[in-house]
Amino acid sequence: MIEPTITASAPDPARQTRLRRVRLLSLVLARCFVALAVLLTLGLLFYWLTASAGSVAADANIPQAWLSGLGLGRRLAGFAISFVPLACLVFALMAARRAFQAFATGDFFGQNAIRNLRYFGLGLLASALLETGFGSGAVRSPEFGRTGRPASAVARSRQRHAADLADRRHHRGDCLGHIGSIRARRRKRAVHLMRTSPCP
Repeated sequence: MIEPTITASAPDPARQTRLRRVRLLSLVLARCFVALAVLLTLGLLFYWLTASAGSVAADANIPQAWLSGLGLGRRLAGFAISFVPLACLVFALMAARRAFQAFATGDFFGQNAIRNLRYFGLGLLASALLETGFGSGAVRSPEFGRTGRPASAVARSRQRHAADLADRRHHRGDCLGHIGSIRARRRKRAVHLMRTSPCP
């Protein structure tokens, strides 16, 4: 009995060349993601350490007078807060690096590559959502309120609002008193006319 033999087909040189190119490109991109994450972090730190108070105020859309005392502590606090959305972006870049490393080894459709691509998308989504809340140049510290305004400015605004309400109430009371006096005079005049008019 002759056993059938299965002969493997010769590898396609063109296909092998394309695979080598894809693996090399994936390896290069994986390293580029690491460099990009480091550059983004250093760039944000450089911005907060060297930017003038006017530039920070312009980016945060706040008056420059609020940042008159922008010292090292506030700059580091601003960097820490601004780094929150960037941290999600760095997480996404690291997930993309692991996915492309899997591509470089020929694992194009494995669980590792799919899972890291999912993490990459989630990291980008979280970074975009946090960016809308924090803002790239937002300045917030314990001395600032929820609206990004200093606590002293918020207190002054509330005092002005309370004073305006008091003035309105006082003016309303004056108006009501004036209307009441007019009605009283009209009633007195009507009673006087009734008394002085001849009876039929």
